[in-house]
Amino acid sequence: MVDFTGMAHGFGHEGIVVVRPDGSAEYARFGPVRAGEAFGRGQVLTFNLAPVVLGPDGVPTPESFKQLVAELADKEGVQPGTVRMNYFATTDAGTAALQNYIDGTKLESDLGKLPRYNVFTCNCANYAVGGLFASGAAGNDRVLSPEPNTLYDQLMIMALESWANGATTLNPTLPKACVSVNNGPKTCTP
Repeated sequence: MVDFTGMAHGFGHEGIVVVRPDGSAEYARFGPVRAGEAFGRGQVLTFNLAPVVLGPDGVPTPESFKQLVAELADKEGVQPGTVRMNYFATTDAGTAALQNYIDGTKLESDLGKLPRYNVFTCNCANYAVGGLFASGAAGNDRVLSPEPNTLYDQLMIMALESWANGATTLNPTLPKACVSVNNGPKTCTP
């Protein structure tokens, strides 16, 4: 999940990035058709990203986090210092489920069948959390903030790793996560 701290009058903007086992990646975001509107027709936009280099632990390397931040900042027209990310390792099935969520909501958006955007009840944070639930990275029994910057802070305790201000933070309280990189053998985080 990615958080843009300075957007939406300082409340932030949330999006999701799917990183596939081969390192290919895609960014998805939900927002109003007319930027800045609090209510109105909503839309999902997606952007292919440069390939992400995954380390032997299945987590993007520091250089890849830095590249992702620069690319995402450019897509949203913000400064890289305002971009933060929470990284959740998923199973291959979880990654596929997240991709299906993105593809399905994008199709609904293109057909004009998405719910209307509402800054309080159907916003970018709700969309990103839907992706998190779809991937299985978090159970849908959690109560999470609809305010993007607060949501990022809440998710830090659930994320395998977080990235902000040029530094990564590994969450030492999580159990090991085992992943396969480029369809190779599974490795586990410490």
